[in-house]
Amino acid sequence: MAQLPVCQHCHTQWTYWQALKNSFFLRCPYCNKRNYAKKFRRRDFMYSLIAAVITLFILPSLDMDRIWTFAWATVAVVIYMAVYPFNLEMTKEDPFSRK
Repeated sequence: MAQLPVCQHCHTQWTYWQALKNSFFLRCPYCNKRNYAKKFRRRDFMYSLIAAVITLFILPSLDMDRIWTFAWATVAVVIYMAVYPFNLEMTKEDPFSRK
């Protein structure tokens, strides 16, 4: 079963709405300390790539109206954001900082 994110500082599990609300800055609502998302995983990259290929190449080749292409892209983004809190893994250190 999918787990919601846990603050790496105070070890408190966030609720779904807290994770969705704080998904950009990842500041813990309990201890107010900054968390960092682990590096982009292959699965996330593949989902993004598949959605981009469908939106940019397959739908226009089917001669679909632009409004349907826009609707597809909007639905894909909404679904991705709805499941993002379950896929979020956090760490204390910034994975992109150079040491």
